[in-house]
Amino acid sequence: LEPITIDLADRHFLVAGPYRSGRSTALTAVVESLRRGPEPPAFHLLAPRRTPLLELPGWASVANGVDECDAAAARLAELSGPAVVVVDDGDELAETLAAPPLETLVRRGRDARVTVVAAAERQAIQRAFAGWLRELRKDEHGLLLDPDTDVDGDLLGARLPRRSNPVFPLGRGYAVDRGLVELVQIAR
Repeated sequence: LEPITIDLADRHFLVAGPYRSGRSTALTAVVESLRRGPEPPAFHLLAPRRTPLLELPGWASVANGVDECDAAAARLAELSGPAVVVVDDGDELAETLAAPPLETLVRRGRDARVTVVAAAERQAIQRAFAGWLRELRKDEHGLLLDPDTDVDGDLLGARLPRRSNPVFPLGRGYAVDRGLVELVQIAR
């Protein structure tokens, strides 16, 4: 096994998977890796539900709970970077007051040097025909944890390989980068 590189220079990153598939662990790994870089950006956390990410030190801002996330999203929509906005349980914010500012942030983020790294439940992402989760999908860049290989590749515009052993332990899935697919295991 060896580490993989996730390029966040020009694109956002979406982590999709069912409940208890390792989405928060994947976000933690991405944040900790970015923090070890030569010039780490400012990190902002939107956590509508309880998450282990709240225990990580070094956040420039933290919003915990849906109401706080709604208010923080409005502020972050005007953010300029370098910055990373981390959203755990993003499906909880798909139809709240945070949704329009998050959509603005995703659309203008690249120009403002702000990257959105979000995790959401895969069925909620599949149902998102508009809004910020749909905008994230357009980058075709992310991680599909414990995927349904028949349909989940469509979330990020990729065809997932059939596996002889379709069992995916916690944190295993496919890294997708514009159609290129690689089997990965998130380190814990």
